[in-house]
Amino acid sequence: MSEEIIKLFYSYSRKDLDMRNALEDHLAALREANRIQTWHDLELEAGTEWEPAILNKLNTADIILLLVSRNFIASKYCYGTELKRAIARHDEGTARVIPIILSSCDWNHPHVPFSKLNVLPTHAKPIKNWADPDDAFTIVAQKIRETVDQLIDKKQAEQEAAEVKSDRGIDYKPLRDLLKAGKWKEADQETAERMCEVMGRQEEGWLREEDIEQFPCTDLRTIDQLWVKYSDGKFGFSVQKKIWKECGSPMKPNDDWEKFGYRIGWRNHGKWMNYSQLTFDQRKSLTGELPKLVTLGLYGVSLWFGFSSLAQRLVVCSTSQF
Repeated sequence: MSEEIIKLFYSYSRKDLDMRNALEDHLAALREANRIQTWHDLELEAGTEWEPAILNKLNTADIILLLVSRNFIASKYCYGTELKRAIARHDEGTARVIPIILSSCDWNHPHVPFSKLNVLPTHAKPIKNWADPDDAFTIVAQKIRETVDQLIDKKQAEQEAAEVKSDRGIDYKPLRDLLKAGKWKEADQETAERMCEVMGRQEEGWLREEDIEQFPCTDLRTIDQLWVKYSDGKFGFSVQKKIWKECGSPMKPNDDWEKFGYRIGWRNHGKWMNYSQLTFDQRKSLTGELPKLVTLGLYGVSLWFGFSSLAQRLVVCSTSQF
């Protein structure tokens, strides 16, 4: 699973630039560890339309830091446009908004939109009021780090849940783990078993034409995307479908169908390969060779009819990948 990077947006008054720079220094370790990516308005490129660029960064940030001072409150753009959008994203649950009190100002009352949020540093004591402001910045940086860790864990959990999504409550984690470990034959057999489970055909061990036609798209996408991801794009139903289309989308056994068989390694020397003849080796197998479910008798119909039915189902369950 790829490492997530949390995007931070600074909403601040340029009159408080020195304090923003100090906080940026305290977050340096997180940046160097590729845990965060920070952005502020001084990073705008020359010639850029500043407002759309700022709003784009504000709308895509995971954490929005409000650097609160009298300057911030007095700024129509900070306190108006940026704060309004930040609170809207907080209420939507699409961003975490963290107010940081830089200096004394009248912010703690219901008329201030962020007053309902937990603020930093400890006990909302303004950073400028600390004997050593670095002590306050250290506390702020630690709390931001904790929030970053929480958001990374959340994103990774969501990513994992999406990766094995099923409309029928099927557990695809064993399939994912087999594919991740490069156990292609075991993964092929696991795929066959789970597809039968989806349609309640475990005892029969194969699918009928009507089962293929009604196979839930969410589960079909999950199975395919797992194969594509962990084979680095070499295996998967969508990979097979692409090659099938390049071979003329054969709907019956003919020269195009045989050409397709040769392309993906299911046919060799004028004959269709037996299941035991497949290599199940990512380095040696041809692109699209797996999954080879049809050779397990999964569909209970001829090889060409089973695959062409599946290909048509992929069209119905259309995604950019399919």
